[in-house]
Parts: sequence; C-alpha cells; structure tokens
Amino acid sequence: MRIEFTEHEDVTVLAITGELDVSTAPALQTRVRDLVENGRLKLIFDFGGLNHITSSGLSVLVFCVQLLNPKNGLVAIAGAKGLVKQVVEVWAGKKPSFVPSYPTVEDAIAKFAEES
Repeated sequence: MRIEFTEHEDVTVLAITGELDVSTAPALQTRVRDLVENGRLKLIFDFGGLNHITSSGLSVLVFCVQLLNPKNGLVAIAGAKGLVKQVVEVWAGKKPSFVPSYPTVEDAIAKFAEES
C-alpha cells in the first residue's frame, strides 16, 4: 500500500494505492490519527488506485468516523471502482451516509464545501 497526501484548502485527500488489508491497515490508521490530531478534520479517501480491500481496511474508515464525529469532521470515499466499489457498497448497506462515496475526489470536495 502507498499513501499520497494532497491538501485542498481544509480538505485532505489520502490517495491509497495497492491493497488495504490486515498488514497495511495499521499504518493507515496511524496516519489518520496523526492528521486528526493535527487539526485535519475533512478527509477524503481516494480509492481510485486501490485494488483490494478487506474488513481490516474498512475498519480504518470506522476508526476515522469515530475520531471525526465528536469534532464535527467529515469523511468520504472517492473513486472506488470494480471489486473495491462493490465491497464498499455492500459494507455501507442501507446507511451510505455513514461514509459517503463519490465518483471522484472533485465531487467529494464539492459536497464538503456545501456542508461547510
């Protein structure tokens, strides 16, 4: 797994490539914690380059929501495709607002701007 960070004003985009599973999720969780502790409260996970995700990877999203909700932060997924998109859709189930998913990073940033 590789993580690239970009900042768009008050939004941080984490572009994840490779696999997000039991061996890589802890590193991402640490990065998320560091971002939130440093005041980055709007996070978008760009899954466009992600080719595999497991329940351990999804648990990072739950962790992120738990950190951000008390601080009125926002989290979203963008760019998921193929099997990763299917896994995210099944995981979100009937509560897609828990961690909303957008086709592109730009769509997610625009939605965050509406909610600010």
